[in-house]
Amino acid sequence: MRTTAAMKTVIKYYGYSHLDEAVFGIGANEIHVWEFNIEVYEKLSAHYFEYLSEEETKRVEKLRKINDKKQYVIGHIFLRILLSKYLEIPIHQISLFRDLHGKIKLEGNGGNISFNLSHSDEMVVLAFSKYKDLGVDIERIHNIQDFLQIAQLYFRKEEYDYISKIDAETPLSKFYKVWTIKEAFVKATGEGLSRSLKTFSVETDSVISIQAGQDTIGVWRHFELEMDRNYAATVVINVS
Repeated sequence: MRTTAAMKTVIKYYGYSHLDEAVFGIGANEIHVWEFNIEVYEKLSAHYFEYLSEEETKRVEKLRKINDKKQYVIGHIFLRILLSKYLEIPIHQISLFRDLHGKIKLEGNGGNISFNLSHSDEMVVLAFSKYKDLGVDIERIHNIQDFLQIAQLYFRKEEYDYISKIDAETPLSKFYKVWTIKEAFVKATGEGLSRSLKTFSVETDSVISIQAGQDTIGVWRHFELEMDRNYAATVVINVS
């Protein structure tokens, strides 16, 4: 396990090897981030697949690409395993559902824990906290040729200016930073891509600024996650 601290929020990192040794208690100011490589799929014995719901099993069967299958299976199986450990209840009592925007939630009161998952290429990330709302996004970094045009089309002007400015950090790196923050935010609010990415802006002090007239309330902050250098990842929380 490794730990980082940012603005009084403590981020603890875990992996597959920590499943039997981690302390499954989350402090009020903590975020627990679990990272899994899809190679873990090969270690899953048959009984693990029994943790998936009937609907999830059908979803896996419809996925054609093997990597997509592995991402989905790992994300949903370990989500249940970890929720079981954090909530101290049997796995078969974990009941999940998707809301109107597709965000996965716990049936009932949720056990006073927020969570979210994301995957890209060979990595699956799950995040847990006691903060009111949480979203996480991970993206494999690709050398996108037209990323500046994408930023100009979907991001706010101040974000485009930040990305295109020549300084010590490469424009592509800044593009992925803004992208993952925005994706994590709309996942945290539960709105997903139903919300325009231009209705809020990313600021350098970890604050997310909501455009006037929008109905999302609260104080939102984002934190860049320490990942493999080939990936960019961000977690967003509602600290209000």
